[in-house]
Amino acid sequence: MLATDLNGCSYTIKAVIGGILDRGRGVILTISSIGADRCAPRGAPYYVSKAGVNALTLTLANEVAARGIRGTPLRPGSS
Repeated sequence: MLATDLNGCSYTIKAVIGGILDRGRGVILTISSIGADRCAPRGAPYYVSKAGVNALTLTLANEVAARGIRGTPLRPGSS
């Protein structure tokens, strides 16, 4: 679960961030889940991986905000 959800997200961002930084504008959108906040029973691997996607995206957003780039984790199921 971590290899697919979290590492896959990390490797994809790593592959594209250089071009986005060169342009000086853009948005990093990642796919998360409302489950990262709800943490229902027997969902630990999935919820932990999606919480990691949230943390990765928001940390990256803070690191590159001064360069005109935003980062947002999309959380399907949330209002």
